[in-house]
Order: sequence, then C-alpha cells, then structure tokens
Amino acid sequence: MCEHVGCSIGTPHNARKNYCDRGLAAIHRRKPDREYETKLDGDAEARLIKLACSEPPKGHSRWTLHLLADELVMLDEIDLSRSLTKLSDSV
Repeated sequence: MCEHVGCSIGTPHNARKNYCDRGLAAIHRRKPDREYETKLDGDAEARLIKLACSEPPKGHSRWTLHLLADELVMLDEIDLSRSLTKLSDSV
C-alpha cells in the first residue's frame, strides 16, 4: 500500500492511530502542535487585512510580514516587535 500511494510505512499507522484516538475529525484537521496567544482582536485583524490588500509602500513590490508588522506598530494597532514575532519575508 505504501509503495502504491507513495508514503512512508508510518503514515498509514499514524492515520489509523489518529482515527482511533480522535475519530473522523482526525482526518480533516491536524492536531495543533501548540497553542498560540492571539495578538489581534477582530477589528485589528480586519485593519491588517485591509492594509495587506492595499498598495505596498514606495520602493516595495509587495507587502512582507515585516513591513506589515512595522506598519501596525507605527499605527499603534498592536504592540509587538520583530524580535517577538519571528516573522519571515518568505511568506
């Protein structure tokens, strides 16, 4: 079966175990690796989405996570810094 599907031997075993432990929900949703504290409320998240959909700053072809974080801090939307966010420009 593993050769036919192209997966490792552990994949079917893990899928079966997860199904037995968590039922049908295990198929559709991965179990979260860890819990995260929410940094934005609904209004701030809506403003972030509006900002991300707007034109990027001059000299940039697109918004990066660092640019968005810097802009939110400048607009006093959220209190965070680059050292705390661990953002990556590759996203």
